[in-house]
Amino acid sequence: MQRRPISCFNILAMLACIALGICLSWLAWPIEIKVDKDVGQFWPAWAQAIGSLLGIGIAMYIPWRQRQQQLSDARASSEREQQRERASVLTMQAALFQPIEGFRAHCAILPKWIDAPLAERQQIPVSSFDRAPEFDQFRPTLHLMGALGIRVSMLIALQDLLRGMLPTLHTLPDIDGPYRERVLAKLSDGERMAAEIRDELQDRVEQGRRALDHAAT
Repeated sequence: MQRRPISCFNILAMLACIALGICLSWLAWPIEIKVDKDVGQFWPAWAQAIGSLLGIGIAMYIPWRQRQQQLSDARASSEREQQRERASVLTMQAALFQPIEGFRAHCAILPKWIDAPLAERQQIPVSSFDRAPEFDQFRPTLHLMGALGIRVSMLIALQDLLRGMLPTLHTLPDIDGPYRERVLAKLSDGERMAAEIRDELQDRVEQGRRALDHAAT
């Protein structure tokens, strides 16, 4: 068990209590003690010494107590700020879940259209890889999610790349050769990344909700 350090205030308070206890005990002692009349001249000095100790203790206690209150207020403010930040991150994670799942679904479906005739490929919605509003809304705060936020940012960049490739699927008569392999590779990467991020987002949202419920109780 770790011992708590004894502060200077505690030491002075203990000394003041001991001095006060000795003084009170002396005054309440039932036995009459004969002392020389010259001893009486020391009582003012003793009283002054005890008063000085009490004064020092009070003078140290007031700023110490104020400092403790300041630290307590700072801790409470920090805890409230952390609580708001956790709630904000939880809201962001829940909001990103659906657009990331939508991106994954498009990446999973599009390879089936690669080898289709041009007339069929022209039916691919041009908005398939449009950036979701949630991506623009939360992109400045993705860093709050740590490494997961970096992966979401990379996924947004991949979505922009695929959006740039989409017009060629509407115009090229045939998608073949290295370009075909590149498109398929990017779609595969997008589907895999989105599935991993989606699953982690779901886990974090559930954990965050349990933590907030626990904190509320």
